[in-house]
Amino acid sequence: MTMFLRKHFEGNIINNIYTYNLDRTIVFETSGFNEIGDNESKKLIIELMGRYTNLIVVKNDIIIEAFKHIGPLDGNRTILPG
Repeated sequence: MTMFLRKHFEGNIINNIYTYNLDRTIVFETSGFNEIGDNESKKLIIELMGRYTNLIVVKNDIIIEAFKHIGPLDGNRTILPG
């Protein structure tokens, strides 16, 4: 996970930090350049909920990766790449 975060966020600039609906979720909005040199925006969402704590990387409102994958049979929500 550390190498994944380094690959996607190294050299990015944090544009905005906010909480989602005053909940225990912090969103970091970043922008930077990808390998090709195109400018792109990504979000790092941190959910602080005890044993359900999770890191989620989002690009264009699509989940790229999550620290803990939650399938449709595991709980009341689904967190899977894509």
